[in-house]
Amino acid sequence: MLLAGCAVGPDYSNYEWKKRGGSIEERNRLLAEAKVHAIQAYPDPISMDQIQAEPIAAPAIRSAKRNEVIINFMASKGWQFVPRESAAARN
Repeated sequence: MLLAGCAVGPDYSNYEWKKRGGSIEERNRLLAEAKVHAIQAYPDPISMDQIQAEPIAAPAIRSAKRNEVIINFMASKGWQFVPRESAAARN
């Protein structure tokens, strides 16, 4: 019998970053910095031994943790991650 698991994270496709007075350039620069922090905090395995030793759900868990790092980093810089329709109503 084969058991496989699949962790599904939240769907952030309809969300965007907003900050009153924030520029697109600032947002892009901070997002790039946040992504670097997330990858450094939760790196991908680099060898076949590491890949084979990982639990099945590890990539999804790592992705969710990276998203958490990015959201927390951006929030610490004053940006809010809001649904697109809510963001449009604020402007």
